[in-house]
Amino acid sequence: MAYRISDTCTRCGDCVATCPNEAIRKLPAGVRVRRELCTECIGYDDSPVCIEVCGCGAIVFDQTPWEPVAPPAGP
Repeated sequence: MAYRISDTCTRCGDCVATCPNEAIRKLPAGVRVRRELCTECIGYDDSPVCIEVCGCGAIVFDQTPWEPVAPPAGP
């Protein structure tokens, strides 16, 4: 799906804890949405719960085209 965490993120972790799909990860470089796992909470809630709990408005809709990254080739 098409959400991302903007630079206004305070890294509080509320979105990580509430995501029913475990699509949001807290990494050393910041908090990231794993787009391949995000369902925008369809079938779970009326709207994405991460947006509802984000106190700083850091979760934004992103229309950038996306393609999954292939895993590295094995030996």
